[in-house]
Amino acid sequence: MAQHITRLANESRRRMRDGMQERAKAITFACLGTLAAAYVPHWLHRLGEEFDETTYRVLTSFGSAEAYWTSLETGSCDFLICYKDDGDAIDIDHDAFPSLFLDSEVMLPVVSEQFMADEAHENIISKLNPVPYLAYSAHTYLGRIVSDHIRRQYQEVTFDKIYESTLATSLKEMALLGYGVGWLPLSGISENLVDRSLVRAAPAESDIEISIRIFRHARTLGPAAESFWSSLQCK
Repeated sequence: MAQHITRLANESRRRMRDGMQERAKAITFACLGTLAAAYVPHWLHRLGEEFDETTYRVLTSFGSAEAYWTSLETGSCDFLICYKDDGDAIDIDHDAFPSLFLDSEVMLPVVSEQFMADEAHENIISKLNPVPYLAYSAHTYLGRIVSDHIRRQYQEVTFDKIYESTLATSLKEMALLGYGVGWLPLSGISENLVDRSLVRAAPAESDIEISIRIFRHARTLGPAAESFWSSLQCK
């Protein structure tokens, strides 16, 4: 019996030690679903072999914009990767949450080619009132950014929300099916613009320029996360 208890205790200590070592090598990102699917894998690949021994965890199920920041503040993740617009649709305490620039992105208002042909206008948004609108959910990052843009640029236009989703890919499919206008990331529709399955719904002045940034909390992080951050600062 004593030998059995000793063996169980040793096994428990070994599992605890292995778990602590695994967590020490792990870096956890909170990330918007659109970025997790289309951007983060390629970004990590471009970082090269420097962090081959690191385990990456990417979490996307926080829901609202506030919940993502809460996860960073409470330590549920090491870093937050998200969009940032110049209009500050999301209010951020930059002292508490320093960040680094990763990449640029542009949101374009688009419709299907058939929708544009049916309406026979080059600038759908200026010709239709109300505008059939494919919207991001109001609590999401892109929802805040696009809504803020529309509020500032289209004060005299009514946008009739006919479809809403948290996912850019879902809005893209609805746009391709001809249901209305949606602002979509250029990186996700470049091929559609080439084959003209999607076309601009308004001139370039209606585009939304945003950046992709990585945020952290100002407090000291774990060794792997601090090393990762230092490496990003040097790139």
